[in-house]
Amino acid sequence: MRKSNWHRSAGIAAKAAGLAMLAYGQSVAWAEPTNPALTQRHEFILGIYEQSADIAVAAALRGRPLGGISLDDLGVDDTYVSGLFGYRWRFTPRWTLVANAYINRVSGERVVNETFEYDGETYEAGASLDSQFSADIYMLDVMYSVLQTDRFELQLGGGLHAFELGVSFDATVTLNDDSLRVTSSKNDLLAPLPNLRMQILYALSDRWTAYFNSGWLSLNVDDYDGRYRFASVSTDYRFANRFGIGVGYQYTAMDVKHQSDNTRESYDVQYDGPTLYITYGF
Repeated sequence: MRKSNWHRSAGIAAKAAGLAMLAYGQSVAWAEPTNPALTQRHEFILGIYEQSADIAVAAALRGRPLGGISLDDLGVDDTYVSGLFGYRWRFTPRWTLVANAYINRVSGERVVNETFEYDGETYEAGASLDSQFSADIYMLDVMYSVLQTDRFELQLGGGLHAFELGVSFDATVTLNDDSLRVTSSKNDLLAPLPNLRMQILYALSDRWTAYFNSGWLSLNVDDYDGRYRFASVSTDYRFANRFGIGVGYQYTAMDVKHQSDNTRESYDVQYDGPTLYITYGF
């Protein structure tokens, strides 16, 4: 009888210990650690960048030479402010979905110094030129934590980046005090390309976090030839339970070419600059 009771008690104790270990494992998996950035399920990011840009574009009909045009030579601002919208969803302790959108707009006006061609149109020297350029980048990545401690995380992954690029030129001349539009061109390109990505996160304290992000692609897909590189360093401080503020610096370079039945397009863009952002996580 005693032996039976002992076995029964031992079995109950073993089951209780197993349940306790399971509960502890679940609590460890999702409990808030010293720094919540390592396990919070949702994070929203809103920021602004001050960018210094170097932009060259080209478009030509098939059979014509594809010469690049520097937008800086056409009076387009080489420093501008752009926006960032981001979201991170840690749907398991090691898997994270990352979505970001970067909105970039620049414009400028200048009298054309030298005649140039773009997309089959000729812009004569002496005309007043209004130039506009947009480069919106949409990123969707899935990341996996290959190394994770209570203070450090290394994530590797990849996904799809879509580049929505646009250029417009409007040339006018003044005749008898009237402005007449003589030449106009507008091109829009949406280029979806895959991407490889890495992120390093380090918890400096229970509220202060440092990040390093980098990404790369070089691929020919159908009519697209794309190369894209970016790197950023940032740090943020959680001043409240769910809110934080951060600063950083990023560098981006992309070279996208597209060839259709009638035309060829090329976009060569490099920009870098500081950023200021706020976060909301839970």
